[in-house]
Amino acid sequence: YTTALTLANSASAFDFKDYSSNSFLTLDGSAGNITSTKQLTIGTLSGSGFTGDLQGNGGGSWSKWRPITVTTLADALPDGYSVKFVALGTDAAAIFSGSLPSKDDVRIINTTGTTTTALTSNITSTSTSIAVNSVTGFTQTGMVIIDSERIGYQGISGTTLQNCIRGSSGTTAASHTAAATVTTVQEMERYIETFTSSNVTIWFKLREDIATSTATSTAYRLYYGNSSATAAPSNGKNVYQFFDDFSTDTSANYVFSGTAGTKVYDAANGLLQQTSSNAYQYNLVHNSYLLPTAYVYQADVKITSDPQNRKHAGLLNNWLTTADTGNRATHLDAIFQKGTWLNGAYSEMTNIGDGGITPINTWVTSKIYRNSTSGLFRLWATNGVASVTVDNTTTAYTAGGIGLHSYGCVANYDNLKVRLWVDSDTIAKDGEFAAAGAEQALGMGSGLLAVNAGGTAGTAL
Repeated sequence: YTTALTLANSASAFDFKDYSSNSFLTLDGSAGNITSTKQLTIGTLSGSGFTGDLQGNGGGSWSKWRPITVTTLADALPDGYSVKFVALGTDAAAIFSGSLPSKDDVRIINTTGTTTTALTSNITSTSTSIAVNSVTGFTQTGMVIIDSERIGYQGISGTTLQNCIRGSSGTTAASHTAAATVTTVQEMERYIETFTSSNVTIWFKLREDIATSTATSTAYRLYYGNSSATAAPSNGKNVYQFFDDFSTDTSANYVFSGTAGTKVYDAANGLLQQTSSNAYQYNLVHNSYLLPTAYVYQADVKITSDPQNRKHAGLLNNWLTTADTGNRATHLDAIFQKGTWLNGAYSEMTNIGDGGITPINTWVTSKIYRNSTSGLFRLWATNGVASVTVDNTTTAYTAGGIGLHSYGCVANYDNLKVRLWVDSDTIAKDGEFAAAGAEQALGMGSGLLAVNAGGTAGTAL
């Protein structure tokens, strides 16, 4: 077959913009004519299960998609569970090479469909509880659009959307009047952990209960390949139960429990610092967030100055600020230790050698796995090269929030995340319940609306 065509006449009227695999020419063999057909912005992807507009399409079209399958193990996965898929090898290379360097065209879609209702009453730009007429067809977590604002929500009570994240997906929080239309959004926020030609790792939050073990869901899609795509919806607050990467100054949300130190927002590096280096225990705790019953809490910790020479910094969990009470998992000298605090007094549970991991001028990622019902309290830590882990069982302190600990040093904190957790989500599994299938091209016949957006041009062969 012929892959190159020579035109007898001028090609100046043709639009030769790269539409990836979706550009096409129409050949009339009997007359010897060739005609270009321009494309419309993506509209209805009926052939791939999507029935709405992708945000920030920039006037272009998505050229590729992959089905995403979520499979449970021994435990059901609840609505709102954070999962990831990992593409390696040729799959990673295809996604990486087929996407923009900015990754703005990499999108996750829930194919369940949309539901429409209306506001029950007026809301302000700061309202975090939003009453609607009906929640029939709503998932327990998700996103809605009201006027032009996208709003994430973290739960439903009665007919009220709760813990709403205003101005999501790059929109602007605004006031809205009673009876305004409220529509669920199929496009989902995503958090890209790794994006290279050998590894593509992307997190998103389930919008359904997968209520049995060894069950599957095929309600999600990955889209990519749009050279005109603009900023993607990527607010981590809509991917995890709690998320703070300190890309903005949120230091006011963290307060000292017990001895008061000095907190500093490092705007240049996007970090939270505790800079008091006297020989005191400094507990810096989020002022409002409360942990669920079973969770993974993680953060990156680095010590940049250590006058007391104790290498002492880490995490606090199930912390009650008013009582200076809760659990602690930190590095100290050459160990990682776990213990409890009661009204400022420490009692150690266990410790383990740090395996050469030290937070001095090195980022250490620590994760606490906690099931307050069974009592499991696990610490896992890594510097990206080595890792250590130790388990304990305690039913003490099952309520409370998250915090950051240091002693006699300047401690830096970044990338705080909390996600729901089930026992079969092991350290090795790490939320990888999703898998992306084979690449599918979006062309005519597979759901792309793409005809005659700006006229056609013709010439002869």
